[in-house]
Amino acid sequence: MKILLALGFLILASVAIAAPQTYDLKVDESRIDFTYDLQGTEMAGNIPINSAKVIIDFEQLSRSDVSVSFAMSGVTAGFGPLTEAVKSDRVLASRQFPTAAFQSRSVRRNGAGAVIEGELTLKGVTRPVVLDAQIFRERGSEAGDLSNLILLITGTLDRREFGADGYAGLVGPAIDLRVLVAIERR
Repeated sequence: MKILLALGFLILASVAIAAPQTYDLKVDESRIDFTYDLQGTEMAGNIPINSAKVIIDFEQLSRSDVSVSFAMSGVTAGFGPLTEAVKSDRVLASRQFPTAAFQSRSVRRNGAGAVIEGELTLKGVTRPVVLDAQIFRERGSEAGDLSNLILLITGTLDRREFGADGYAGLVGPAIDLRVLVAIERR
């Protein structure tokens, strides 16, 4: 009987470990950085992340889910006049659309990382995007400790697809994203 109870406990424990894990955002440690071309010069900016919900199933990555909301009203794009131009109605219309969002539709392994396909809503326009992702344990954590993680999500989008096509003679259409999401398991 003791052997059956022990076996039952081990089975339940392995199911609990394999279950999807929900993580909460560490706002102060998370950010979206982007780069863009301004007449041949690479410029950088960032966007604050409002919230994120991350569910990771390490055994079956396809059962994972990522959703992120970010504050377009807090975007910076270099120095003052560039930031104001990016926030303007000709580009992001951040007064009318103060938030933007990403929602994953599928997550799949890709070598040591993952590919996340989802929908990005920016300036009121929703379009499909494909992003690359890597998961890292927080620096200084024990091997196998998955309680504090860092997601590094990268990709490129064409701003024109979202109606952010202002200043086309000055700014290139490609926006390179580097999203750093620090998360903590509930």
